[in-house]
Amino acid sequence: MHTRPADVGQGAPTEPLACDAVVLAATVTAVRDIVAASGDIGDAPWRAALASQRATSPFAVQRFWLDRPVRADRPVFAAIAGGGILDSIAVYNHVADTSAQWAAATGGSEVEIHAYAMPAHLTAQDARAQMTERLHHFYPETKAAKVVHSTFALSQDSPAFAAGTAHLRPRVHSPDPTLALAGDYTWIPLPSGLMERAVASGFLAANCLLSHYNVRGEPLWSVPRRGYLADWTA
Repeated sequence: MHTRPADVGQGAPTEPLACDAVVLAATVTAVRDIVAASGDIGDAPWRAALASQRATSPFAVQRFWLDRPVRADRPVFAAIAGGGILDSIAVYNHVADTSAQWAAATGGSEVEIHAYAMPAHLTAQDARAQMTERLHHFYPETKAAKVVHSTFALSQDSPAFAAGTAHLRPRVHSPDPTLALAGDYTWIPLPSGLMERAVASGFLAANCLLSHYNVRGEPLWSVPRRGYLADWTA
């Protein structure tokens, strides 16, 4: 049986909540710290593997709600080369229903820009300024636009996959049959990126725990895990 605070919000009560099983779904650094502070779970090799997990470089995401549209031929998502810290631009009102509805009602546009693997010394203010300047460079029509609303997030919680560390990535199952892990840092038997792995590992974690109660889990489908030409020889 596991216990945890009933609510972890600020000023919330800390009465324990008893439960039969737990899916620990958090960022790689949070899971590492939770396990380090929970000396009664897992075994030594499992705990050591989790203790070795690291986050990669900081990344920033900035979204603008603009009072005018971007050019109609702008792609939904554009990867940027030679853009300084700016790596990509996404026009959400070209793909997301709620964004498209807002743009249609206001005559505006919703644009999101991303900076991955940022230099650690860069401040949030500098990152925001550099990303915005690069957006104006690549999509000049945004420079004259009025910003109706904007959001900015600077984080450092994506898992690092250093060469030679694949064997240390935790699986969904743990040494404790009542504890499973889910997140973009896990190893799963499916080809996946970070977002896909976060979602798929959640299903696999639930399936892992349900199997102890003889409850059928949710099936997951994948592209082939082995290339069609893997066995071909010249």
